Amino acid sequence: MTPEDHGGHMTPEDHGGHMTPEDHRGHMTPEDHGGHMTPEDHGGHMTPEDHGGHMTPEDHRGHMTPEDHGGHMTPEDHGGHMTPEDHGGHMTPEDHGGHMTPEDHRGHMTPEDHGGHMTPEDHGGHMTPEDHRGHMTPEDYGGHMTPEDHRGHMTPEDHRGHMTPEDHGGHMTPEDHGGHMTPEDHGGHMTPEDHGGHMTPEDHGGHMTPEDHGGHMTPEDHRGHMTPEDHRGHMTPEDHRGHMTPEDHGGHMTPEDHGGHMTPEDHGGHMTPEDHGGHMTPEDHGGHMTPEDHGGHMTPEDHGGHMTPEDHGGHMTPEDHGGHMTPEDHGGHMTPEDHGGHMTPEDHGGHMTPEDHGGHMTPEDHGGHMTPEDHGGHMTPEDHRGHMTPEDHRGHMTPEDHRGHMTPTCWGCLL
Repeated sequence: MTPEDHGGHMTPEDHGGHMTPEDHRGHMTPEDHGGHMTPEDHGGHMTPEDHGGHMTPEDHRGHMTPEDHGGHMTPEDHGGHMTPEDHGGHMTPEDHGGHMTPEDHRGHMTPEDHGGHMTPEDHGGHMTPEDHRGHMTPEDYGGHMTPEDHRGHMTPEDHRGHMTPEDHGGHMTPEDHGGHMTPEDHGGHMTPEDHGGHMTPEDHGGHMTPEDHGGHMTPEDHRGHMTPEDHRGHMTPEDHRGHMTPEDHGGHMTPEDHGGHMTPEDHGGHMTPEDHGGHMTPEDHGGHMTPEDHGGHMTPEDHGGHMTPEDHGGHMTPEDHGGHMTPEDHGGHMTPEDHGGHMTPEDHGGHMTPEDHGGHMTPEDHGGHMTPEDHGGHMTPEDHRGHMTPEDHRGHMTPEDHRGHMTPTCWGCLL
């Protein structure tokens, strides 16, 4: 990335070939991000045409208008100060970080929830005090998680039918997570072959090595204590697991944030008791969510207009989100083989191959031109939108990478 990139102004070649120097950090052009962003977009002020046709120049960077982000954001929204109507309608200063109130996060979180112990009413009405922090009950997380699940050992029925008792809590099997994770993967100890070929047995399960996750995570990282160098160079050893510092995660999180207790200033400056959950209206979250949505039962109109009442709320259909999406699922054109290690050319954008999204993208995948070696430690100049190098996306982007102009060292710095 050049000094101007991804931190002030993308060039027409950046981010897909059509971003302007002002793009992606202050002002998108009508051609940017889909052909209809204005120079003011996506970095301070969206236009009515932007981001869905109804964002105003003030949107998405300090001040949403009632029409923005679903028709009911205020100029103060999503940029420092949410109003009771914003983002769901009822977050308390204590919410979203250790002490949700019964009204928070869907109307029924307790002060103890989302920070150690969910109640049967929490997170959808069926979490137990022990849930989501050590042991899910068969009723939890969709009705089929076992007490041991999601914190040590998933059952074959868990996580949509195909996780093993060892999965997602200590050791993934070769069949898990796309068919190519090892028993040690994604649960305390990644192997050098896992997650891109460069994770160590200690990775992503308690202690990242300096080489892991971009080359700059420390053994203590991503599991209780980030170092000042971690996660963009500004996380503290206490970060991301109990207490963010004012400098962390954007400069405005407090030591208590994002790990127990958000303050009115956190997560945008000051959420109100009504914000971020509890009771979405049909107008909320896109204008078409129903009060029942996104909390157990989506309607055919919800989440894109094609989810069934059983979808995305503990009761997906046999075809949904379990390795076998139907053409109607997840965007209207997923095949039964999709989202389970074998995307079809029609999936995930219209051109994924059966081998895709499971360790082997084809030149047609992920934007039209990924190579079999891509997205696994060795992107080609054609990858990731036309011009990644084999060394890219693994700590060493070239000036041509990531939209035409990454520097050889930027990627590692950005991770």
